[in-house]
Parts: sequence; C-alpha cells; structure tokens
Amino acid sequence: MRKFLLIHGVAAALLATGAHAGDAGLYLGFGAGQSNFSGDIASQINDAYGPTSGFLLDNASLRDDSDTAYKISLGYRFSPWISVEVNWANLGEATSHYETRSATAGTTLPVLIDGRYRLRSLSASLVGELPFNDVLTGSLRLGLAGTRLKYDEGGSVTASIPHTFSAKSDNTTRPIAGLGLAWSITPTLDLRADWDRYFRVGERFAFDNDTNGRFDHVDMYSLNLLYHFSN
Repeated sequence: MRKFLLIHGVAAALLATGAHAGDAGLYLGFGAGQSNFSGDIASQINDAYGPTSGFLLDNASLRDDSDTAYKISLGYRFSPWISVEVNWANLGEATSHYETRSATAGTTLPVLIDGRYRLRSLSASLVGELPFNDVLTGSLRLGLAGTRLKYDEGGSVTASIPHTFSAKSDNTTRPIAGLGLAWSITPTLDLRADWDRYFRVGERFAFDNDTNGRFDHVDMYSLNLLYHFSN
C-alpha cells in the first residue's frame, strides 16, 4: 500500500509540474550527446584510386565514425502543436585511413594517409508536437541544414617525407529530420531526448579541393535542457 501511495504521489507531482507544458512563447536549449557518421568512404577512396590514377590502393577504411556532439537551440512555440526551431550543432569528427603506393616503377614504399572530417551545422526546422499527457510530449522535426564539412589529412612515405593536405570546406544545404521526446520538469524547464539525421553530407571523394568524401547521413543523439521564457 505504501509503495502504491508513493507512486501515486510522484505521478501527481509530475502532472502538477507539467501543467503549463505546451504554452506559446520563446525557448532556448542546450544539448549534448553523440554523433555517428555513416557512408561508404572506403569505397569512394577505392573508386578515386582507379586504374588511371597512377596509384595502387592497398586498403582503406573509416576508422572512427562517432564522436561527442552538442547543439544550441532557439525556438518559438506558436501553439501546443507547432513550433519553429533554429539549431547550431557541432557534430564532432570522423577519421579515415588508407594506404597507397605508386603504380609506376621507382618506389614500392606505401603512402600512409590519415584523414579527418569535422562537421558543423546551422539548421531551421518546423516542429510538430504531440502532447501525450501534461508531462510528456513527442515531436517531429523537418527542415533544412546548412552543413560545413572540413577535411584534412596527414601521413608520410617515410619518416623523412611527410604529407599534409587541408581541403576547402564543403558547404551544402541538405534536408534534416528528427524525433524528440520531452519531459516537462517544471513550467519553464523541459528535458528532451532528440535524434537528428542530416542527409547526404559532403561530396564523393576525389582528387581535388572540393570533393573529399560524402556521408550518406550523419546522426546525432542528444539530451537537451530547454528553458521556456514566460510571456
């Protein structure tokens, strides 16, 4: 009986704290979590080092495809069901590795290359919200993201012949979609778990300054604290 009364009391308190969830107005949020880069980078590198490249590719791989990520959100809720939201996100980095050698006579020493991709984004989304009760609210986000993918690489033929390269940043506008589940802690504070997906980030790997790798999508999983300004 005591356990039942305790659970009932906690539930009643949660409902009371969320009584104002869904009110219209401005909100600000900060979140942190993890990103995941998904793409056939190894296959793209293999295609670039084709028969006409003058090089033989020994192996290629995406070594580390996840990193710590965080974002800052600014939104405005028009009603309990519709909001607009702008997000700036640092999605961290992913790293690649490949080994190649000259296809012509003269040297058989491999060139060892480590690549690093760094991703930032500024996005704007329309948010549809579905209140499950006075405390929990689900959300669906659809919008556009301006992404900036920076690539640089380093390596060597031998210890005395280093290799470095920094590519021009790839700036593109791509679709973004996401899901969220928010818990109203107080009338002004929400705790929201988000999943965001950025589609087709970057361009396919090639031997120039603009096309150094494309990811089919980059996911971000985050836990966010949202503060709602009172009207």
